[in-house]
Amino acid sequence: TGGANCEVIMPAPCTTDDFAFTVSKCSTENERMGVYSYANGVNGTQGCCNRANFGDLCPTGLALPAPIKVECDYVKEDSAVGQAFVALAAISIVLQLALFVGVVIYRNNPFIRRSQPTMMGISIVGAMLGIASIFSLVGERDDGVCRTLPALLALGFTLMYASLALKMYRIHALFFNTQMKV
Repeated sequence: TGGANCEVIMPAPCTTDDFAFTVSKCSTENERMGVYSYANGVNGTQGCCNRANFGDLCPTGLALPAPIKVECDYVKEDSAVGQAFVALAAISIVLQLALFVGVVIYRNNPFIRRSQPTMMGISIVGAMLGIASIFSLVGERDDGVCRTLPALLALGFTLMYASLALKMYRIHALFFNTQMKV
């Protein structure tokens, strides 16, 4: 009986080494899609076998994993969260600026004079710098943004609390001055 001898030449079974993983750009929902594909194929074809493409001839090969959602590592400018951050920071800076202008205009008012308008102004500028750091939290990261954020936060914090500490020191020096008599 002269039957034909057919031999099927198949690629090796698929393993995790045969997969490539690509991640899309961030969407407005601050999510990216991670998609698996076959890495070792020639001209975009699959270079290994699995049950999905060869059936029972290749029962041990791994199929492609399903796409996954990956959260972005930054807040996109055109996302709702990014726009809310920017809007709240801008409103806060405008309010701080109005306070600063009020301190400058009414610096001779007895209440403002007793509160040391210079220190109040320095503290308000520090608060504005701290709030301005929010703008560097929105958008993609680069070296400039990564250096700006801690600098603004540190400078804002230093100006705010150094002026308060200096005010407290001045009050301490007045109350505990032994040469000053009441």
